[in-house]
Amino acid sequence: MMTSLMDELKVQQLHTLIERPDAQAIALQLGNESLSFGELAQEAQSWTFYLQQQCQLRPGQRVALFDQKSIAQVVLIFAVWRSGGVVVPVNPTLKAAQVQHILSDSGASLLITSSARAEALSFQQALPSELQAVITTDKPWPEADIPTYCCQEWQQTSSGPAISRQPDDLASLIYTSGSTGQPKGVMLSQQNLLLGAASVAQYLNLSNQDRILALLPFSFDYGLNQLLSSWYAEASVVLHNFFLPAAACSDLAKYQITVLAGVPPLWRQILAKISAEQVTSLRLVTNSGGALTPELQLQLQKLKPGLAIYSMYGLTEAFRSSFLPPKLLNKKPRSVGQAIPYARLMVVDEDLCSCEPGVPGELAHAGPLVAQGYWRQSEQTEKMFVELPATLAVYEGERAVLSGDLVYMDNDGDLFILGRKDEQIKTSGYRVSPQEVEELALSVEGVMQASCYGVADAELGQAIALVIQGEETSEVAFRSQYQMLAANYLWPKYVLHYESLPLNANGKIDRPKLKKKVINEINAD
Repeated sequence: MMTSLMDELKVQQLHTLIERPDAQAIALQLGNESLSFGELAQEAQSWTFYLQQQCQLRPGQRVALFDQKSIAQVVLIFAVWRSGGVVVPVNPTLKAAQVQHILSDSGASLLITSSARAEALSFQQALPSELQAVITTDKPWPEADIPTYCCQEWQQTSSGPAISRQPDDLASLIYTSGSTGQPKGVMLSQQNLLLGAASVAQYLNLSNQDRILALLPFSFDYGLNQLLSSWYAEASVVLHNFFLPAAACSDLAKYQITVLAGVPPLWRQILAKISAEQVTSLRLVTNSGGALTPELQLQLQKLKPGLAIYSMYGLTEAFRSSFLPPKLLNKKPRSVGQAIPYARLMVVDEDLCSCEPGVPGELAHAGPLVAQGYWRQSEQTEKMFVELPATLAVYEGERAVLSGDLVYMDNDGDLFILGRKDEQIKTSGYRVSPQEVEELALSVEGVMQASCYGVADAELGQAIALVIQGEETSEVAFRSQYQMLAANYLWPKYVLHYESLPLNANGKIDRPKLKKKVINEINAD
C-alpha cells in the first residue's frame, strides 16, 4: 500500500523536491537574497560533495542544525538528504543543556551552526561522544578540540552524488517534550515527510503562484512541512526569523505573500500591528499548535473579507491530523474538522474500541503519516504506538499512535478537542512536560521542591504555573536564574512560593489538591 501511495507522488525522494521543471522560478528568499530552483539544486549538489568528502558524512548519520533560519541552512538540509543523512533541526531558542541533550541523544555526527552559537554551547565541558565535526556557516570557530569547518572557506566547484533512499528510511528526528521530562526524538521517514507535503499541498490548494512566508522554526514539524509542501506545489518560500511583529507584517506586503501559517500567540502579536493594506495578496491563513479562539477567528475575518481560514490540529508523532474547511468555521468554530489526506483518525476507549458519535474518547491516529516511533526509546514507543485490533485495522499488524487528547466526534464526523488525557501542557504551540519544568526549577539554588501545572489561558492556550518550595527568594531572583537555564517557551507565567506542599499517603506531592489550590489562587487575582 505504501509503495502505491508513493508512486502517486510527483517525487519519491526528499532531495528532488527542489529539482523542478522551471529552474528559473524563485524558490527561496531572505531579505534581498534569493535563489531560483535551479540555483538551489546546484548549491545542494555542491554542498553534498562538501559533506561527503570534507566531513565524511555517510547514509543514516544524523546531522543537527542549530541556528535561526537562513538560505545556507536550507541548502544544507537538502544536501544532508542528498547524502542519505538524517536531519535533526534544533529549536534555536534552546539553551546549552537542552541542545547538548539532543546532540547526545540523537548521536549526531555533525553539527551545523553559527560560530557564536557554537561558542555558547561550551563543547570543551561536555563534548557529545558521537560528534565528529562542527560546521559553522558564518566564520571559522577554532575553539573546540574537534574538526571544525567553515562554509565560507569551501570552494563550491564539485557536485556530490545523490544517495537513493527507501520510503521507510529515516529522514528526520523532530524533538518534542514528553512525559519523561527530557525531549524525545520522533522518527520521521522519507514517506512520512513526502506524503505530508503532498497532503497539505492538496487540501490547501497550493500552486506555483503562491508565496509562503515561513515564520515558524524548522524544529516544528509544522515549520518544516511549510518548506516541503510549498516546494511540492512549486511555490516560493520567503524565510523570516520572527522577532518583531511589525517586520513580519512589512514582509507580507513587500513579498506579496499569499499564504501565512501561525500559532495563536503569534497571531495575537501580528494582529496587533497589521493593516489591511499589508494583506492585499493574502488568500489563506492556517492555524495549529493551539485552539483558534472565536476572538482570533473574528479578527482574522475582519482583516480581509473572503480570507480563507484553516483551523488545523496535529501532533508531531502523526504529523498534521485534521483540518476544518473554511466554509465550516462560522458553523463549527470549535471544531478541528476531519482527517487530512493520507491520515485516518478514530476516537477510541481504553480497550481500543471505537466510540460512538458524541461519546468522548482518546484520539488515535493511523495511516502512513504516523511516525516510526521514538528514537532509542522502545518502551515509550510501545506505550504510545499500539497495534490496532482487527475491527479497526486496515491491514494485519497496523499501528496507531495514541494522542493523549480527549475528543468527541459529532454526527458529521467532525472532531472536537476536550482536553489532555495526561498532564502535558500545550502552551504557545509547544507541548511541555511538567517534569521538564520542575527539573529546571530544582536546579535553581534554594529550591527544594517544585510542581508544575497548566492553567487555561486565553492567549497561550495553557499557561505554565510553577509552585516552588525552599529557601525564601524573590520571584525576580528565581526567574533570573531559571530563565538562564530554560528556553523561552518553558518560562512560567505564574510563580507561586509556598512554605509547604500538600502530600498524599505515599509521601508524594498531592498534585490534584495542589493544582486546585493553584487555580483558585490565580483565578482570585
